[in-house]
Amino acid sequence: MHGLWRCALLLGVAVQVGDGTTSVCLLAGEFLKSIKGYIEDGVHPQTVIKGFRDALREVRNNHKRHRTMRRKSIRIVRLRNLAFV
Repeated sequence: MHGLWRCALLLGVAVQVGDGTTSVCLLAGEFLKSIKGYIEDGVHPQTVIKGFRDALREVRNNHKRHRTMRRKSIRIVRLRNLAFV
């Protein structure tokens, strides 16, 4: 263990790293909480993981679509602004 961490632990000092570890742990906990019922009902964990992957794919596709539409909208607004100058 690094000396700084050892000192912080001994002194009881809260150390904030800012690397997102807490956020990732909270998010993972929420994922586990949301699938608990499925696992208890006997759904295979690989089926749950496939569902998460499918959902991620949908989110990515929707994000790309939205981003493309937003860029087109911005271009149209710019062209309109140029037309009225």
